[in-house]
Amino acid sequence: MTGKKAIVLAASVGLVLVLLLTGCPAPTSPTPSASSTPTPTPTATVSPTATPSPTSAVGVDLTYNVLSPRGIQPAIQINPLAPRLETFDGKVIWVNQGEADPVIMPAVWDRVQKEFPKATWKLIASSSFGPSNPEAEVLDVADAVIRGIGW
Repeated sequence: MTGKKAIVLAASVGLVLVLLLTGCPAPTSPTPSASSTPTPTPTATVSPTATPSPTSAVGVDLTYNVLSPRGIQPAIQINPLAPRLETFDGKVIWVNQGEADPVIMPAVWDRVQKEFPKATWKLIASSSFGPSNPEAEVLDVADAVIRGIGW
């Protein structure tokens, strides 16, 4: 056995012995008195803020209340996607640039107008960061929205 392995083994054995000796209190025998009668050991419930004593009686059943580190997840409402449009003819479709590149979305805007001339196209060209709050008109009359997001 090499010197390093022997040192690691000796340190491990020493650590185990220290943990065993300090973690287990020595049994104590009560001194009986003439007038005392033995009483059963109660079962204790420890609150989350309480700290158990290292000299607790051996027969005490400790119960700890713990919380999940993941927390409490809220319920998620799942909404299905809107069905695809059969055709763009006669539809009102908004193109929302959002945070997308101001070069890409104008190109999309030009292309969709040429490819689908029978649709009514409207453009929201805000290049600010964060969600856009579409006007009520968008929510009321839009048949579809194309939203550009670029990161």
